[in-house]
Amino acid sequence: MDKFVSYFAPFGVLIAIISGIYYYKNLGKPQRVIFYYALYSGLSNASHIYMVRVLHHKSQVSVFVSNIIWFSFLTYFYTLLFKGKSRNVLFPIVAAYAVFATINILFIQKLDSYNNYTSTLSAVILIIYAMIYIYRQNLTDIDTIWGHQSLNWLNTGILLYYSTALVMYVTYAFMTNWEIGKWIWGLHNIVLITMYFLFFIGFKNARRSS
Repeated sequence: MDKFVSYFAPFGVLIAIISGIYYYKNLGKPQRVIFYYALYSGLSNASHIYMVRVLHHKSQVSVFVSNIIWFSFLTYFYTLLFKGKSRNVLFPIVAAYAVFATINILFIQKLDSYNNYTSTLSAVILIIYAMIYIYRQNLTDIDTIWGHQSLNWLNTGILLYYSTALVMYVTYAFMTNWEIGKWIWGLHNIVLITMYFLFFIGFKNARRSS
């Protein structure tokens, strides 16, 4: 389980990266945002593993920065999907999140602690984004085949992962048994790989839904 959590699962992002490169010319702007989100995730995970396993340094600063960048990528993705006044609200949300994350690290939780407050907040916001998208799709795309829509697969991957992550963030704060914690992380990483696989399906269907 340790090797799965530490090595195999993080590099599951290659599923999304390789498929994104292969189908890149078919990807619209929203799909390309998700591709670059996956690409950054891969680079960030590789850097994290190198720092911890090879250099034996804690990488809490890089995790802190990465959380803000990941949230920014996904918020930008939804600004491309939403129309009207709602999309104008999303950019200030990123700024407010970055401020809260900084305050949390400086004054609430220590840098060397698992920053589940900011992770929990980002998961809640992203779940709300995803649910709004589903609600609007149900109102507008009544006659389209769900599985043919690239963005549906991408949104489902995000919703699945962050819904599971939210449960993990909340329960992890009260975790006292490390063995159970490792299994929770294992489940979390299985869902992470599933998200990347759903991204692959979304990229593959980009031409069909364009």
